[in-house]
Amino acid sequence: MLFFDDLRRFGYINQTINVCDLLHKSNIQLFTKMCLPGHSLYHLLPPQRICTNLRSRGQNFQLPDYCSALHKRSFVICTLFELV
Repeated sequence: MLFFDDLRRFGYINQTINVCDLLHKSNIQLFTKMCLPGHSLYHLLPPQRICTNLRSRGQNFQLPDYCSALHKRSFVICTLFELV
């Protein structure tokens, strides 16, 4: 964190960068790109839900059931539940 404070102090950036915000932003950008049908990771996404009478969510995919600890920690599953 001191590195970002030094960058701000020496005038390289205008504000201090928060690493958590930076990671969250990059995760959302990757997930957005991943939702395009031509993306190489698109096949990892669960099927899209069909029902239209429910309230809108941050994504249109069905939420999968958990089956293992490794499955819970995968990028796709974590991001799906983060965008609910």
